[in-house]
Amino acid sequence: MGFCYLTGKEVIPCRYNRVGRFSEGLAAVDAEGKWGFIDKGGKW
Repeated sequence: MGFCYLTGKEVIPCRYNRVGRFSEGLAAVDAEGKWGFIDKGGKW
């Protein structure tokens, strides 16, 4: 899973198994069994 704008333009490539919603600028993501947070630019 990844993230895109409502227009359909991809913002963060599909490379996560599971993702959460953004809250306070961060989203929880599962990358190959390891959970962490990314910002809206895709940085851990």
